[in-house]
Amino acid sequence: MNSGPATDIITGMPVEKVAAEREAEARAREELTLKQKAEFLGFARRLDGKKLIDLIQHYLFRRIDELVKNDPQAQAYITLLTDIGVKENQAEKAAARLTAMKTGRE
Repeated sequence: MNSGPATDIITGMPVEKVAAEREAEARAREELTLKQKAEFLGFARRLDGKKLIDLIQHYLFRRIDELVKNDPQAQAYITLLTDIGVKENQAEKAAARLTAMKTGRE
């Protein structure tokens, strides 16, 4: 007893045809996605892209500054980094003075 080709339950069409249509749709979606991604090729190197990126960075840095000002933990980190910078500056001056003392320039 031959019942004919396998049929998709939902569409009532042959399984092979449904599979081929799904494959074609998937291929079309992938191609569209790739084309959309390819539109950005070189965007960051173009003048208009650089201007847009600079503008976004400007607003991001302003927002980060605002968030840091309102965050005690971030303020503590800034204080630590500032202290490290001050200490490094003092260390460089001390090393230069020690060198000058040893070489008799002082």
